[in-house]
Amino acid sequence: MQEPGREKRSRRARRFLKLALFPFWFLFWIPNVVIRSVMEAVWGSVYGAAGTAAGIFAVVLALSIAIPVVA
Repeated sequence: MQEPGREKRSRRARRFLKLALFPFWFLFWIPNVVIRSVMEAVWGSVYGAAGTAAGIFAVVLALSIAIPVVA
């Protein structure tokens, strides 16, 4: 069983650590958010380009099948 003074001290130390490390956490958090949003944009454009290419390929394939059948 811990004495009450020790518990209070550890709680105070934990609070101090949180406050002391907060600026560093913020410094790492901002680039993380920026990098994550940039990667989202990159992957979105990659998926968009892949979707466009797949759509064009599907139209060309459909036309190459349909034109000989109709003609």
